[in-house]
This record gives sequence, structure tokens and C-alpha cells, in this order.
Amino acid sequence: MRTFILLFTLSTIVYSKSILFIGDSHTAGPFGQLLHKKLAQFHNVATFGHASSAAIHWLTDKEIKLSGGVFNELFIDGKTFKNPSPTHWRVKVKVPKFLPLLKDVSYHSEWSKSFTPNLIIIALGANDARAISNDNGVIRERSYNKRQLLISNMIDALNVPCIWIGPPNGVKKSQANQKVLYKFLEEAIIGRCDFMSSNHYMVKGCDGIHMNCSSEMDNARKWVSESFRFIQAHL
Repeated sequence: MRTFILLFTLSTIVYSKSILFIGDSHTAGPFGQLLHKKLAQFHNVATFGHASSAAIHWLTDKEIKLSGGVFNELFIDGKTFKNPSPTHWRVKVKVPKFLPLLKDVSYHSEWSKSFTPNLIIIALGANDARAISNDNGVIRERSYNKRQLLISNMIDALNVPCIWIGPPNGVKKSQANQKVLYKFLEEAIIGRCDFMSSNHYMVKGCDGIHMNCSSEMDNARKWVSESFRFIQAHL
């Protein structure tokens, strides 16, 4: 098992990894914000959470705007750079382009510092669910194959290690649809990125999907802790 190392030289911390972390509404919400904070204790990290997004939105050449909330934050060499243009969650915001972020995470011009990531964490998939099957788990073959190919393209673009964190379960989700979603993700990802299933996290409060209210914060923290341990174990 490989572990990360913090080096202390004349009281200066040398951060172990430079991480790009992207995801959907879970990353834009408490899960992503708390995991970003945890990662920033040990690594340089740039986090981009964009609600309603899937791989198809990060890879297209078209400008895609989605509403539902965003979280953009950069931590580098002990300094935090916030989103200079915060928006209301109902406002549609442009989804960043994935490929340029692999070379330079300084997405906002106000972020004067940047880095080239040497570890990619992706937490996408939940927003593929309705496109790839119906509530009874009947697969929409054309969309299934198209979106699975886009995930493959996302992974193929990488020349550094990757970790993919699957989405949680929820009482408002069709369990047949959720089962197809995990089959879809596992087929595309396992063997190419280290894959962590989050299917054992059942969201019962809030809207039955997201951990963005007080009744689900304990669940969110548990998910963050497990994800962080998984990341540590796969560095």
C-alpha cells in the first residue's frame, strides 16, 4: 500500500499531491466541500462541483450551462482561493471544460496560482441514471452506450492516476434504475480508475437524493471519511 508523505522543511509544508476533484451536485454540496477541506490538509487541491452535470457536460465542445449550484475552490501551498463569482443555486452557470483543467486548474482569472494535477478524483454518474434506463431498469441502449463511451473518453484523456467515487443511493431513487447505474459505471471504470462504490449510503432525509440538510450531515461526514480513507489507500 502506498501512503502519502508530508515533508517538513524549515517549518514549510510540502504538500504530497496536486489533486483535481470534479463532480456533480454532491460535490457542489456538503460532501464535496467537506472532502475538499479534508484533502487540503495534506494536498494542493482544486475542486469543481457542478450540479446536474455528467461526463457528457464536461467533455462537450459546446458551452453548457446548468443550474443547481456550484462549488469552485482552489487550495495551493497553504492559501485558499474562493470562487470570485458566486451565484444563486437557481442561476445557470457554465460547466468548466475538463481537458483544459488537466493542464491548468486556474479556471478563474483571479486565481493567480495554479498547478498541473497529478491525481484526478471524479465523482460523477448520478445524472446519467435517467438517461440510461427507466425506473424499471429497462436500458435505453443508445444513450447507455453513448454516455459510457464518454466516461471512457474522460478516463482515456488522463495520464495520471484517477479515483472515481460513485453516487449514493436514496429513498427517492428507483432501485432498479440505481442497479443499472452501478452496472454502467463499473463496466466503464473498474480496471481503469480506482472505483469506490457509495451505493451503501442511503439518503433518507432532505429530498431523498442529496445530503444537503441537517438531518443528513452525519451521513455526509461518514461518506467523506470513507472517501478520504479510500483516497489515502490508493495514492
